Amino acid sequence: MSDSLSEIEILRDKLSKEKSYRMEVEEERDFLLADNTRLRAELDRIKQNVAVQTNLTTPPIIATAKSVSAIETREKSYAHILSTKINEACGGKNAVCTAFMPYKNVKKLDNGSDSDIWLCGGVDAQVSGYDSETKAHLFSVKLSAPVLSVDVHGANIACGMMDGSHTIVSTTLF
Repeated sequence: MSDSLSEIEILRDKLSKEKSYRMEVEEERDFLLADNTRLRAELDRIKQNVAVQTNLTTPPIIATAKSVSAIETREKSYAHILSTKINEACGGKNAVCTAFMPYKNVKKLDNGSDSDIWLCGGVDAQVSGYDSETKAHLFSVKLSAPVLSVDVHGANIACGMMDGSHTIVSTTLF
């Protein structure tokens, strides 16, 4: 009987530690969300100041248009920047990681297009997929914590989260 009681105490202790760790992770997430809100407000103020100082009627658009530049070496030139913005990706919060996945890997979404699925994960604790040409939202999967990394293998998306956990999202379930 005393062995059962000691096992119960050990389990209670582990549960208490897990609850404490979860609280720490949630507090860190809340801090990141609050700090992100503060930084976005600061960016808006900077945009407004730039517009006032340059007598513009609207603030300048920062890094939203497609742009390409090249780095040239003696033998080859390489694409340096190819960027475009998907508004509200990652719930409008910070996108932390991105990857591309061919449409052919997701049978139910395959549209025969040459474009890819643009995956992103971030502070909103979701991995989302967007059409890389039309920017249309295709899917989102809620995970346990903010997403720090994504990688693609076939029809699977491997995700590493801020709480130390890892998840594999299978697109065969869509």
